[in-house]
Amino acid sequence: MNSPSEPKSFRPEAAESPPAEPPSSDAGRPDSAGGGAVWTFLSNHTHVLLCIYKQSDITARQIAESVGITERAVQRILSDLIQAGYLVREKRGRQNVYAITASAHLRHPLERHCEVGGLLAFLISGRANP
Repeated sequence: MNSPSEPKSFRPEAAESPPAEPPSSDAGRPDSAGGGAVWTFLSNHTHVLLCIYKQSDITARQIAESVGITERAVQRILSDLIQAGYLVREKRGRQNVYAITASAHLRHPLERHCEVGGLLAFLISGRANP
């Protein structure tokens, strides 16, 4: 046994094996190095904006299918984006049409100097504007 002044040693034979992970409901989605948690660099808010940037009259159902989230989650994200000033909703008959406020700045201090329109244009083209 270790004395109080000696560092404790790790003995692998005493370690418990990690519990088995439940099956993932993210079949077909990218994972991190073949077994870790599923994540992407961009948030669902960005994914929703990107769908609208591509097609302003896209429906919540179409966004949900593209992003891989529920329609209810899309509605919450749309509300967030409208409330924060990134989107404007216009009713055309029974359909909503969205306009992106391209000059709105990203929220995090590290990206606050970037405009939403520039980010979305980059994501579509894959090229940075000079």
